[in-house]
Amino acid sequence: MDLKKSVEGHPFTYLLSCMIAAASLTAGVQQYFAAQEINLLKGKQESEVADLNSKLASLRRGIPGNEFFDIRNLLYSASSKTNTPPVSTTFFPEQFYAPTGQGDWVYKETTELALGADMAGVSRESVAASFQKGMTLLKLHLWKSKNELPVEGHDLFKKLYPLITVEKVSSEQMRTIAGMPTLSDELLKQAIATGGKQDVQKAIEKRDSNPQEFVDNMDRAFRNDMIGTYFTIQLQAQSKAALVSPQTSFTLLEIQKVGNVLYAQFLTTLKDVKVGGQPFAQYYLRKEIIVISTPDGAFLVGTNVPSGDPAARDPFFAAVSKWLSEFRVVIS
Repeated sequence: MDLKKSVEGHPFTYLLSCMIAAASLTAGVQQYFAAQEINLLKGKQESEVADLNSKLASLRRGIPGNEFFDIRNLLYSASSKTNTPPVSTTFFPEQFYAPTGQGDWVYKETTELALGADMAGVSRESVAASFQKGMTLLKLHLWKSKNELPVEGHDLFKKLYPLITVEKVSSEQMRTIAGMPTLSDELLKQAIATGGKQDVQKAIEKRDSNPQEFVDNMDRAFRNDMIGTYFTIQLQAQSKAALVSPQTSFTLLEIQKVGNVLYAQFLTTLKDVKVGGQPFAQYYLRKEIIVISTPDGAFLVGTNVPSGDPAARDPFFAAVSKWLSEFRVVIS
């Protein structure tokens, strides 16, 4: 029996078969799109949760393209291999990883005294002896742009360039810088508790499971005056610069503490100056300070980007953000 006769002889059967086939096809298509919609919603929900978790453990930089900086990315546990540093970074004896150079940036070891003298256009020997000890106490790791800008008409700065600095400071060194009484070796050993280090290791290993718990654990592990002391020193330095120079003012834009990390951002304004041969009624230096407490001290990270624009739109901000994304502090 051919198909035509079969359909004519059993019209209802074939109609029913077609309906079932069509229904099966429709149901299959609906099921496919429903599954796709569920996956999309699930993916969106997971993305939103991940974004929220990241913000809970983040500093707000307010830099375009890098509004938030997740502090969990700063810490590397050597034992658990958590948050492994990128291959583009180099290990430094002070127990951190960082890129040694990128683009037109160059790296060198120096001191705060040498850096300050270079930007002020004076010799290191001309700096008061009372300042020299504190400004040479720590090794300064400096990443600077080759794009140096001469400054004319300002009483503090003679040269500006984008830069990033890293210093490692022990508890004793910070007390010396701050003019505080030093602790005996025995008291210092007691202050660095083994249990605290173990708590830090556990927190880092579980960094992705509960960001709020991570922040709270890091905050408990590093409740000391290290962060507050350093920020006070920086605040005093900024205030003194503004008092000494009528052409200089500064604004504190951001200050936050998340876990064991303090973040501050300053905007320094230079008035009626010529930078790179171009006159400016106002010229700006955006400075970031990140203080990362560790069981035996702290890492001091600084960035400074000069710009004629008060907003953080200069391309050098992207270079700074990239550098920060690759920086790691080793917690052993």
